[in-house]
Amino acid sequence: MKSASRSGKTLIEMVLIVTVMGMVTTISATVMNSVMKAEGHSRDTLVATTAHSDLSVRFRHDAHAASSANLVKEDDRVTGVDLKQPSGETIHYRIEDGSFLRTIEADGSIVGRESYAVNFESASFETFASEIPQVVLIYSKPYRKSQEETPQRTYRVLAAIGKDLRFEGGTP
Repeated sequence: MKSASRSGKTLIEMVLIVTVMGMVTTISATVMNSVMKAEGHSRDTLVATTAHSDLSVRFRHDAHAASSANLVKEDDRVTGVDLKQPSGETIHYRIEDGSFLRTIEADGSIVGRESYAVNFESASFETFASEIPQVVLIYSKPYRKSQEETPQRTYRVLAAIGKDLRFEGGTP
Protein backbone atom coordinates (compact mmCIF):
# COMPACT_ATOMS: atom_id res chain seq x y z
CA MET A 1 0.00 0.00 0.00
CA LYS A 2 1.06 3.42 -0.77
CA SER A 3 0.95 6.06 1.93
CA ALA A 4 -1.06 9.16 1.15
CA SER A 5 0.91 12.41 1.23
CA ARG A 6 -0.86 15.66 1.90
CA SER A 7 0.04 18.74 0.02
CA GLY A 8 -2.47 21.28 1.43
CA LYS A 9 -3.41 22.95 4.75
CA THR A 10 -6.27 22.00 6.97
CA LEU A 11 -9.06 24.39 7.81
CA ILE A 12 -7.84 24.75 11.41
CA GLU A 13 -4.36 25.70 10.24
CA MET A 14 -5.82 28.37 7.95
CA VAL A 15 -7.99 29.80 10.76
CA LEU A 16 -4.92 30.01 13.03
CA ILE A 17 -2.85 31.74 10.34
CA VAL A 18 -5.61 34.30 9.62
CA THR A 19 -6.07 34.96 13.37
CA VAL A 20 -2.35 35.53 13.92
CA MET A 21 -2.17 37.82 10.89
CA GLY A 22 -5.14 39.81 12.21
CA MET A 23 -3.46 40.22 15.61
CA VAL A 24 -0.19 41.35 14.00
CA THR A 25 -2.08 43.85 11.82
CA THR A 26 -3.98 45.25 14.83
CA ILE A 27 -0.80 45.66 16.88
CA SER A 28 0.98 47.29 13.91
CA ALA A 29 -1.87 49.74 13.34
CA THR A 30 -1.91 50.71 17.04
CA VAL A 31 1.85 51.27 17.08
CA MET A 32 1.74 53.31 13.85
CA ASN A 33 -1.06 55.48 15.27
CA SER A 34 1.00 56.16 18.41
CA VAL A 35 4.09 56.97 16.35
CA MET A 36 2.13 59.40 14.16
CA LYS A 37 0.67 61.17 17.23
CA ALA A 38 4.14 61.47 18.78
CA GLU A 39 5.55 62.83 15.51
CA GLY A 40 2.76 65.41 15.30
CA HIS A 41 3.33 66.50 18.89
CA SER A 42 7.09 66.75 18.27
CA ARG A 43 6.51 68.82 15.13
CA ASP A 44 4.13 71.19 16.97
CA THR A 45 6.64 71.57 19.81
CA LEU A 46 9.46 72.26 17.37
CA VAL A 47 7.44 74.89 15.49
CA ALA A 48 6.43 76.63 18.74
CA THR A 49 9.99 76.52 20.11
CA THR A 50 11.39 77.89 16.86
CA ALA A 51 8.81 80.70 16.82
CA HIS A 52 9.63 81.57 20.45
CA SER A 53 13.36 81.57 19.72
CA ASP A 54 12.98 83.69 16.56
CA LEU A 55 10.70 86.15 18.37
CA SER A 56 13.09 86.46 21.33
CA VAL A 57 16.15 87.05 19.17
CA ARG A 58 14.39 89.56 16.91
CA PHE A 59 12.76 91.43 19.84
CA ARG A 60 16.05 91.76 21.72
CA HIS A 61 17.89 92.87 18.58
CA ASP A 62 15.26 95.50 17.82
CA ALA A 63 15.23 96.77 21.43
CA HIS A 64 19.05 96.96 21.61
CA ALA A 65 19.08 99.03 18.43
CA ALA A 66 16.17 101.28 19.54
CA SER A 67 16.51 104.77 20.92
CA SER A 68 13.12 104.66 22.71
CA ALA A 69 10.18 102.37 23.45
CA ASN A 70 6.53 103.38 23.84
CA LEU A 71 3.74 101.11 25.02
CA VAL A 72 0.56 101.01 22.94
CA LYS A 73 -2.69 100.77 24.91
CA GLU A 74 -6.19 99.95 23.72
CA ASP A 75 -9.10 99.94 26.20
CA ASP A 76 -6.74 100.22 29.20
CA ARG A 77 -4.85 97.13 28.03
CA VAL A 78 -1.31 97.05 26.65
CA THR A 79 -1.49 95.56 23.16
CA GLY A 80 1.92 96.43 21.78
CA VAL A 81 5.12 98.38 21.86
CA ASP A 82 6.71 100.77 19.37
CA LEU A 83 10.51 100.75 19.15
CA LYS A 84 11.90 103.93 17.58
CA GLN A 85 15.14 103.25 15.73
CA PRO A 86 17.92 105.86 15.28
CA SER A 87 17.53 105.45 11.51
CA GLY A 88 14.00 106.91 11.75
CA GLU A 89 12.20 103.58 11.33
CA THR A 90 9.65 102.48 13.89
CA ILE A 91 9.25 98.79 14.66
CA HIS A 92 5.80 97.90 15.95
CA TYR A 93 5.12 94.76 17.96
CA ARG A 94 1.41 93.95 18.34
CA ILE A 95 -0.61 91.18 19.95
CA GLU A 96 -3.09 89.88 17.37
CA ASP A 97 -5.09 86.63 17.27
CA GLY A 98 -2.74 84.53 19.41
CA SER A 99 0.35 85.76 17.57
CA PHE A 100 2.84 88.56 17.75
CA LEU A 101 2.92 90.77 14.68
CA ARG A 102 6.12 92.71 13.92
CA THR A 103 5.89 95.52 11.38
CA ILE A 104 8.56 97.94 10.26
CA GLU A 105 7.41 101.43 9.31
CA ALA A 106 9.62 103.90 7.47
CA ASP A 107 8.49 107.29 6.13
CA GLY A 108 4.85 106.48 6.87
CA SER A 109 4.72 103.20 4.92
CA ILE A 110 5.13 99.60 6.04
CA VAL A 111 8.31 98.07 4.64
CA GLY A 112 8.29 94.74 6.48
CA ARG A 113 5.94 92.43 8.32
CA GLU A 114 6.47 89.18 10.24
CA SER A 115 4.17 87.06 12.37
CA TYR A 116 5.25 84.81 15.24
CA ALA A 117 2.68 82.15 16.19
CA VAL A 118 3.65 81.10 19.70
CA ASN A 119 0.10 80.05 20.76
CA PHE A 120 -0.12 82.00 23.99
CA GLU A 121 -3.11 82.45 26.29
CA SER A 122 -2.15 85.86 27.63
CA ALA A 123 0.46 88.40 26.57
CA SER A 124 1.63 91.88 27.46
CA PHE A 125 4.50 94.33 27.20
CA GLU A 126 6.11 96.35 30.00
CA THR A 127 8.76 99.04 30.20
CA PHE A 128 11.07 99.84 33.10
CA ALA A 129 12.64 103.22 33.63
CA SER A 130 15.97 102.71 35.30
CA GLU A 131 19.58 103.68 34.65
CA ILE A 132 19.18 101.74 31.41
CA PRO A 133 15.56 101.70 30.15
CA GLN A 134 14.27 98.20 29.46
CA VAL A 135 11.31 96.66 27.67
CA VAL A 136 9.81 93.26 28.45
CA LEU A 137 7.66 90.98 26.33
CA ILE A 138 5.64 88.62 28.57
CA TYR A 139 3.37 85.79 27.52
CA SER A 140 1.93 82.66 29.09
CA LYS A 141 0.92 79.37 27.59
CA PRO A 142 0.04 75.94 29.00
CA TYR A 143 2.64 73.20 29.33
CA ARG A 144 0.45 70.79 27.34
CA LYS A 145 -2.53 71.32 25.06
CA SER A 146 -4.42 68.15 25.94
CA GLN A 147 -5.16 68.68 29.64
CA GLU A 148 -7.92 70.99 30.81
CA GLU A 149 -6.23 72.37 33.92
CA THR A 150 -2.59 72.63 32.97
CA PRO A 151 -0.03 74.78 34.74
CA GLN A 152 1.05 77.87 32.84
CA ARG A 153 4.57 78.51 31.60
CA THR A 154 5.43 82.21 31.53
CA TYR A 155 8.03 83.53 29.11
CA ARG A 156 9.75 86.85 29.75
CA VAL A 157 11.90 88.39 27.04
CA LEU A 158 13.85 91.23 28.65
CA ALA A 159 15.86 93.68 26.55
CA ALA A 160 17.67 96.92 27.30
CA ILE A 161 16.79 99.86 25.09
CA GLY A 162 19.77 100.99 23.04
CA LYS A 163 22.29 98.68 24.67
CA ASP A 164 23.20 94.98 24.68
CA LEU A 165 23.93 94.16 28.32
CA ARG A 166 25.15 90.63 27.62
CA PHE A 167 28.64 91.87 26.81
CA GLU A 168 28.88 94.58 29.43
CA GLY A 169 32.37 94.66 30.92
CA GLY A 170 34.14 92.96 28.02
CA THR A 171 33.68 90.67 25.10
CA PRO A 172 32.54 87.07 25.52
